[in-house]
Amino acid sequence: MSFVSRNTAVAAAIAVVGALTLAAAPHSTPPAAAASGPTTTPSTQTTDFFYYTGTQGSYAVPAGISDLTVELGGGATAPVGNPSTSHSGHFVIDLGTAYAGQTLSYLVGGNGLGSAAAPTGTQNAGGGGTYLAAGNTLIAVAGGGGGAGSDTGAVSATTIGGSGGYLAASGAPVAGTSGTAGANPQAVGGGASGGTAGTPGVSSTGAPGSAGSAGSGPASVVNGVIQPALGGYGAAGAGGGGGGYTGGGGGSVYTAGGTTSNGAGGGGSGYLAPGVTVTSGDTNTRLGAIVFRFTIPFSLTASPDSVTSGGSVTATIAGLERRNAFTIRLDSSTGPVLVFDWTDAIGGATIAVPIPADTSPGDHVLYLAENGTETGGGTTGVSNSFSVSQPVWRLHDFNGDGNPDVMARNSAGALLMYTGDGTGGWAPPIATQVGSGWNGMTAMIAPGDFTGDGHPDILARDTTGTLWLYPGDGNGGWGPRTAIGTGWNIMTSIIAAGDFNGDGHPDVLAVTTDGTLRLYPGNGHGGWGTPSNIGTGWNVMTAILSPGDFDGDGNPDLLARNNAGQLLAYYHTPTGWTGEAIVGTGWNTMTSILSVGDFDGDGITDIIARDTTGNLWNYPTDGQNGWGTPYQIGQGWNIMNWIG
Repeated sequence: MSFVSRNTAVAAAIAVVGALTLAAAPHSTPPAAAASGPTTTPSTQTTDFFYYTGTQGSYAVPAGISDLTVELGGGATAPVGNPSTSHSGHFVIDLGTAYAGQTLSYLVGGNGLGSAAAPTGTQNAGGGGTYLAAGNTLIAVAGGGGGAGSDTGAVSATTIGGSGGYLAASGAPVAGTSGTAGANPQAVGGGASGGTAGTPGVSSTGAPGSAGSAGSGPASVVNGVIQPALGGYGAAGAGGGGGGYTGGGGGSVYTAGGTTSNGAGGGGSGYLAPGVTVTSGDTNTRLGAIVFRFTIPFSLTASPDSVTSGGSVTATIAGLERRNAFTIRLDSSTGPVLVFDWTDAIGGATIAVPIPADTSPGDHVLYLAENGTETGGGTTGVSNSFSVSQPVWRLHDFNGDGNPDVMARNSAGALLMYTGDGTGGWAPPIATQVGSGWNGMTAMIAPGDFTGDGHPDILARDTTGTLWLYPGDGNGGWGPRTAIGTGWNIMTSIIAAGDFNGDGHPDVLAVTTDGTLRLYPGNGHGGWGTPSNIGTGWNVMTAILSPGDFDGDGNPDLLARNNAGQLLAYYHTPTGWTGEAIVGTGWNTMTSILSVGDFDGDGITDIIARDTTGNLWNYPTDGQNGWGTPYQIGQGWNIMNWIG
């Protein structure tokens, strides 16, 4: 036996490739199930939109939200010595879906001034309040913090202003607090408390500070915008007065060079519109800010719904409300990272997601998390499921080098492995004996990885009708065989079908003596699912094989030769048969027809055939129902009684 390299290939074609015309079907076509695209699992994005000190504007609430909470923090004082001690009104309100699809206006109160080295007589202003409104309707206000007293001495002597009023989680109003005295004896203690919190549902003015003047009263709303209103200044040696909605907190005074100067503005009242619920409230977080927070559904879709390991799926995201970084993993929050730091996902985006070559056959999903984390209640999404199968070349890679091989049994019963080089030829040592005594088998197929361990296997039927599984070890050897069926001697043909039902596992087809074509689905673990009849009249065929995907739709098809020598393609999807066509004539000169996958390395399945003289030919396919130029890859193969 000798082999011919592709460089010296014989150019003449043995078979004439015919036009793609419909042939009479030898099978009964079951009704096809209605086609449906992949369905998505509900995914949600929990997202925050922040607006900080001194900003004024509007926010369009998305229509599809399931909840809306708004966090309001009034402006604080800004003492140089210790700004972290500044306080303002702060609470979170629950608006649910009441304002979904509406535009809300807001004003974030600015921080007051506080200088440790202010000149005598400087008046230090309190922080502004923060409000939220819908048109001319006021929803909520958080009071600002009081101004700090100044001191011409050390920074540490700075006086701290009081806090604005706010509303607790219970909805109860909480009054502002007094300022604190500085350590320097020249700094007189802070003034009176800030304005008291307003009663929920009632508009109220902040209470005046002790011995101070009244604030300037409630703020006004003009075209949906609240006009700021500062609190009044305290008299000499006294605290500042309470302000309106946007006023500051409790004032303070200071003394420098024996002169007592006025304190800062007073605190504004908190306010809630009727029916608005407070979920939390405190005095020292998120100063001078408003935060819109909500959860919104989005879709994460993976397509196509079947892919080979080592390939990729397209992830499509629709409905995200902001741009952010994402991590996409396989199957779960702890699965392999497929995509990291995807930053182009606002609104909707698509990206190719690679599927690792070692991914196990079967159903999988994509898992998406915001900012590369799966904690903290951020964005999470789970895609529809898609099936992963092994690429066609792996169905026949018996020695683990990444290239499909050819198995053959000679008349002495020796089983030999012929190693492909991945480019349409052979690799040394070319032929290796991997078994003996195989002439006791009446049928043999190479179905691919039938056990799910990542290595291709062989199924063989003995003279009693028992079907045996010979698990490959990935190095040209075998594990212990296992009987996986009896009564198989009623079959006139047994065919390695690939993943014929689309569940990610290799299947087996068989023709009974009456011509019924039966599908025996593999379960991916060396066993079977429930068999079914998928056709009749197949006993008129003299050869049947599955080359994998012959027409480019991603599903394995069947090729069959009739008595006239015509080669017919039968197109199939997991939902049923879709058509047939004559794809060649003159194939009755071939004594063996098989496919080992992509023998020439172009990414498309090929057909190998032996003619009556013993020459072995490779017939490249084009992946679109057609052929490339065939070439001879060996001679003397007529001593083989099985090739697979």
